[in-house]
Amino acid sequence: MLACFDSKWWRSLPQSPRSLPNRSAIVAWLRPVSGVGLAVACLVWALAAPSSATALTLRIAIEELTYEATVGSSTNATVRDGNGQAIGRIAGMSGFIATATNSRVNLETWSASELTIEPDNGGFVFIGDRWYRGQIQLKANGSRMTVIDRVDIDAYLYAVLGAEMSPTWPGEALKAQAVAARTYALYQRNKRRTPDYDLGDDTQWQVYRGIADESESTRRAVDATRDRILTYNQQPIEAVFHSSAGGYTESSEFVWSEARPYLQSVPAYDEDAPDSQWQVSVSANTLANLTDGIGAVQALRLDRLTPGGRAWQLAIVGSARSYSLSGVELRSALGLPSAKFDVLREGDRFVLNGRGRGHGVGMSQWGARRLAERGYDYSEIVTHYYQGSSLSPLP
Repeated sequence: MLACFDSKWWRSLPQSPRSLPNRSAIVAWLRPVSGVGLAVACLVWALAAPSSATALTLRIAIEELTYEATVGSSTNATVRDGNGQAIGRIAGMSGFIATATNSRVNLETWSASELTIEPDNGGFVFIGDRWYRGQIQLKANGSRMTVIDRVDIDAYLYAVLGAEMSPTWPGEALKAQAVAARTYALYQRNKRRTPDYDLGDDTQWQVYRGIADESESTRRAVDATRDRILTYNQQPIEAVFHSSAGGYTESSEFVWSEARPYLQSVPAYDEDAPDSQWQVSVSANTLANLTDGIGAVQALRLDRLTPGGRAWQLAIVGSARSYSLSGVELRSALGLPSAKFDVLREGDRFVLNGRGRGHGVGMSQWGARRLAERGYDYSEIVTHYYQGSSLSPLP
């Protein structure tokens, strides 16, 4: 049954529950795929997939301060108000438009400052154009509302893993990513949560796009590391990660100006990562436009490198004056893959030959893959990239 998540029928799940009004329609839709027996078995497995034993529920903001949202459930569902009182029922595989007016959420005939849609029998929920595990929470704020997925942390990680790392990578690399992602989620929840939600769903948090990103391998990696997080001085660490570092990871103080004892430069083991090498050509005019009154650009000078080999302090040398900036600032201004590069002048252009993708701090995902391929287990991988940290149980 685990193969169901990777099969064509699952990938072709309709983008909106409006297109499948009832349970019989689901069976009719599934029948041509591989026979009604397998199809129904897959559906039953999907809807009744074992939930995590972890007690921690996360509130993930899927749509923030929106005027309306399409919501639904794969099964019949109970609608509750902000006090948890059941106030109605909605049919499964049907789409509904929720709106916000006068600090109230309106859904069908119900109106309250907060509504929750709770699927029967472990069903999935639908928000916007994606399916998710958990429950939908709608919270009004004036004429807008925030749409939240209330989901168990490990069920959340099933999808995060597939969005942040290829499900085809070695199991120990996926386990390392699971531990890092679980720890990072807990750290961000403790640091940045709001009264309405704990985490967002984009790259500013961790990418979370629902069950379409799940696979057997991501579920297995999360379950195998259940409740495992990384701590330093008994506190969850800021377990940041990136694609590749280009040889050495970076110490946090050279990227975010704040030192973390567990985020120090270490060998990344990702020199041969396919995405590590890059080249960007920048015109002199582009560099001149980064500041005023610099004149004609004569050089882009690397004045100081970080321990990880990245540009720390640079100078754009002009005919009128020089302009100093950090490697992080130049990377942001030019949209560079990383701040690790050499500079070559070619006429009125500057060619940046770089290595690595991402900020370079914490775990290199390609490095984790390479270490897993060499036989290292996930605990060895994460404690290498997060020096001095310990694997601990989820509080």
